[in-house]
Amino acid sequence: MPGNPYAEPPPPPLPGAVPVHVHGPGPGYGYGYGPDGSVGYWDGPGASNGVGTAALVCGIVALVLSVACFGAFLGFFVGIAALVCGILGLRASNRGRATNRGQALAGIWTGAISMVISAVVAAAFVGLAFYSEDFDEDYEDVAIAETYGSTVEYDNGVRVTLSTPERFEPSPSADGYTPGDDAYRMTVTLENGSGEPLDLSEFELYAYAGPRGIEVDEIYHGALGTGFGDRVAEGGETEAEVAFSVPPNRDDLEIEFLPDWSYEYIYWEIDLESGQAPEASSDTGP
Repeated sequence: MPGNPYAEPPPPPLPGAVPVHVHGPGPGYGYGYGPDGSVGYWDGPGASNGVGTAALVCGIVALVLSVACFGAFLGFFVGIAALVCGILGLRASNRGRATNRGQALAGIWTGAISMVISAVVAAAFVGLAFYSEDFDEDYEDVAIAETYGSTVEYDNGVRVTLSTPERFEPSPSADGYTPGDDAYRMTVTLENGSGEPLDLSEFELYAYAGPRGIEVDEIYHGALGTGFGDRVAEGGETEAEVAFSVPPNRDDLEIEFLPDWSYEYIYWEIDLESGQAPEASSDTGP
């Protein structure tokens, strides 16, 4: 019989009454009376799974927020809530007051993982913001001559010259050429006065045409598009012939060149009909 074996036995039920199994308000087990006056017993409070469920929900929400740039900050704190609720839910399960131990553990794991991801994403976002600010502060426009054939010089002595574009008829089999487009070729000359070898294995060269700046395809055929080679010795010079397939009725062409990722881009923007460059600039710091 549950309860104290030395306690006074309960009074007999009322005539015709049906025993009722009732839950009491406190811990332990004991006897009580049903609504109709019948005698019954209660076996303690039922399971309380709310905290474990909250841990799982918070953990899922935190994971979703953690991969969002602006939600990563909020995801970190939601992850903390999931971790705390999961620990409380696990304690309740260990004491027999909850039955959703799995949900509590899932809340702990998802909360911890989301906190780590949120911290990494937030740190990357803040770092990118500082980098962009430094880039804007270091950016310096340098005016150059209005015609192609002019030279842009970086602060470390590397000099880049772009020749005047020449219109030509490429082979119909040339890769990157679209029949009906206007084809222009030009030469990029690079002089290395930096005092050390220059790595050109990751140089970049792009062209954009028209007022909306649509990127145009580079033409590869024969010597066109073969690049500079991987390295230029100190004091050395190299050049590469490039060509682009420009859609018809495009008067403006912008050329962007980057020796490697330790340098800033050089920009040339010209009128194809006149060969003049109304705007041409570069970031001179390597």
